[in-house]
Amino acid sequence: MKKVNLAEFRQRFDAASIEIDAGDETFVIPPPQLWSDELVEAAGKIDPNDGASSITFARALLGDRYNRFVECGGSAVLLAAIIEENQGASVGES
Repeated sequence: MKKVNLAEFRQRFDAASIEIDAGDETFVIPPPQLWSDELVEAAGKIDPNDGASSITFARALLGDRYNRFVECGGSAVLLAAIIEENQGASVGES
């Protein structure tokens, strides 16, 4: 039987986090492997024809920092594009 230390296993994915610099703010986006179950569910509900579902996901991902992200020039669509470009999967597929 092989033993796996969960904390050490999770730590392997930390390097795949994305840091988004926006003005004087930095927003850290964890890789999909470190998303909560709730966040994975929100990502799975994204409908490319419904901007509201993308906003719901972005709010779930950034939490109370979403409004600041928008103030810095970000949007749910830009966030999804950044994730796709840097982690190789569309948000709905992550």
